[in-house]
Amino acid sequence: MGLVDTITRDMREAMRSGSERRLSVLRMMLAAIHNREIEKRASSGPDALSDEEVLAVLRSEAKKRRDSVAQFEEGRRPDLAQKESEEIAVV
Repeated sequence: MGLVDTITRDMREAMRSGSERRLSVLRMMLAAIHNREIEKRASSGPDALSDEEVLAVLRSEAKKRRDSVAQFEEGRRPDLAQKESEEIAVV
């Protein structure tokens, strides 16, 4: 079972449990992975990403959120910083 399968399974569990935040983040992760697959396909590579490539996408998404936390804290928006921190925990 690859990472994409694990994320998909976790997404289904989040749907069943009604965890909206977790579900939203997992959907965003799958969308980011799908977008990377499209980019890869455009450069005439195989469609499916390896687990290492999926990890790179997830690291990139986590970094974006860490950057957002710093900006929200600087802008004195602790509510938004908290939201981004929670998303990092899911990633």
